[in-house]
Amino acid sequence: MDIHRTLTSLFPMGFVIDCGDPHGESLEVHGLPRGIVPQNCEVLAGGHARFCWGRERQEIYLVKTEDFLVFLRICPAGPGNGDGAFVVSRGYSPVDDELTLDFQTAMLKSIKVLCSAPIGRRST
Repeated sequence: MDIHRTLTSLFPMGFVIDCGDPHGESLEVHGLPRGIVPQNCEVLAGGHARFCWGRERQEIYLVKTEDFLVFLRICPAGPGNGDGAFVVSRGYSPVDDELTLDFQTAMLKSIKVLCSAPIGRRST
């Protein structure tokens, strides 16, 4: 189980950057095209953020992979960055961890609060 490898699987077109958080909760994936969605996972929930950060709305997702539940947001890149997108990992929990259900419940509540039109479960 490696969260870096999991993020690479979710977004194979990008590259993972560690933003220095000692717990690995500040990982980003850069070099992505606009309109990207997580791959190789089950989307448990997600939607468009109610609020705009910068120029456009962000997409927020809770996804399940073989090893992790991952809470992330997809953001539009700034004008000087090729007009693409990047991903910010906001937290994750190993699938087999005893706290996974608590993590999933908390992230689903966050999505209900943050998203204007939450989406339900689907596989990608």
